[in-house]
Amino acid sequence: MTLHQTLWVLGRHRIRLEYHWAALWRSLFSLLEFVSSRVDNVRVLGRVEELVEETLITLEFAALSVEKLMPSPEALVDFVYETIRSKSTIEKQMDLLASLEVPTTDKPRGAALSVHAQAVRAIATIEGIARYYEGKISAQGEGFEIGDVMKVIGAEVERDGVRIEASREPDAPPRRSEASNSENFVKWACIDGLALMS
Repeated sequence: MTLHQTLWVLGRHRIRLEYHWAALWRSLFSLLEFVSSRVDNVRVLGRVEELVEETLITLEFAALSVEKLMPSPEALVDFVYETIRSKSTIEKQMDLLASLEVPTTDKPRGAALSVHAQAVRAIATIEGIARYYEGKISAQGEGFEIGDVMKVIGAEVERDGVRIEASREPDAPPRRSEASNSENFVKWACIDGLALMS
């Protein structure tokens, strides 16, 4: 079961786990930063575009479902904070996707969005969250410490919930076939890379 599928099941059944959510968000954004900063090295592993696309789609799903998933207001604030903190990483993803893009066949009108199109939409959603809250923080002045930033985000989240420009229900995770050995290697290689970075 993928992370996206796990989050979908939790949201569907309204299960709010006590978990180290901030570490999860940091890890996902760090994975995207790792791949974008070492794209030439990881490209040879193959299917890296799927890893990036799935990570972006999972983050967008989390953004759209965060109020159903998080067990506390603090966890909501952590999600927004990590999104703002990783804004530069998200901004790099459009170029990364373009450099990794694999030719796809055109879909008929009315067909479901391709995974690539969903990833592009995810970038816009996540950037929108970061821009909105970054603007709220900037409006309060300069020279904030992390505690002050968290208070501003907390006040905004408490008043309006997590502000997302996309007003739609999150998509169910796509069904994928079983991973091949090379796909499993890519996953393990990225996990090892993240472990080396910590």
